[in-house]
Amino acid sequence: MDPIHQNVFVPVAQYPLDPASSSTGKPGVMVFYDPTPAQPTPSHTQSTLRAYGTADFVLQGRTMAATATLTGVPDAATELVVTTTVVGNEVVPCFEGGGAAYCIGALIGDPLVGGMTLLGSANSVFSRGPIALATLK
Repeated sequence: MDPIHQNVFVPVAQYPLDPASSSTGKPGVMVFYDPTPAQPTPSHTQSTLRAYGTADFVLQGRTMAATATLTGVPDAATELVVTTTVVGNEVVPCFEGGGAAYCIGALIGDPLVGGMTLLGSANSVFSRGPIALATLK
């Protein structure tokens, strides 16, 4: 996936394609152009993770900063998984202890409005919330 030029790359068993035979070409890559307009970069989006807290995604210069302050989480390895950005799935590390967690990191892509953010702990997803536009306070 090329989010800059909107190209989708697909590996194929043979190229050029031959509908009459699956063994006349060599392995290759097909490229599709997706003319769908890209989502404009949001300056601030949020994802509410039930009673645990809120994940914030704020544009800071040329970086999309991801932060979350969470309460009531298990004292186990915790990750904030932004499952949908314009470049794919991304993970933000969290630091936890005493039932609280703080997540901080930078995303490569912009959060996809309408997509989901997952909160994982102890090898399972225990909360999720949709990504929505927010206003800076």
